[in-house]
Amino acid sequence: MKKVLAIAAMVASLSLAALAANVTLRGKVGDSMCGAKNTSVSCVNKCFKMGDHPVLVSRGHVYRISNPARLRRFGGRLVVVHGSLHHGVLTVHSFHVVRPHRKG
Repeated sequence: MKKVLAIAAMVASLSLAALAANVTLRGKVGDSMCGAKNTSVSCVNKCFKMGDHPVLVSRGHVYRISNPARLRRFGGRLVVVHGSLHHGVLTVHSFHVVRPHRKG
């Protein structure tokens, strides 16, 4: 009986680990309407004003965000996001905006 419980506990812990994966993604804050098609600052912020939600566009993939208010102020900006991914939905734990390099 103890062996069965130990195996059940191990399977449960493995399935919980598979539910949400910790990730670090680099990409642009886009909007739910345009996705990867247009991530310019002006377009994204205009779409936000019309009610679209922030998404993260990273390497051609568009991630829905479970807590979109965290990134709403950074439309069209390049960010590095630390969070968890569950069934393709990203929960943002922390992030920072990538500053462009200055020439000269």
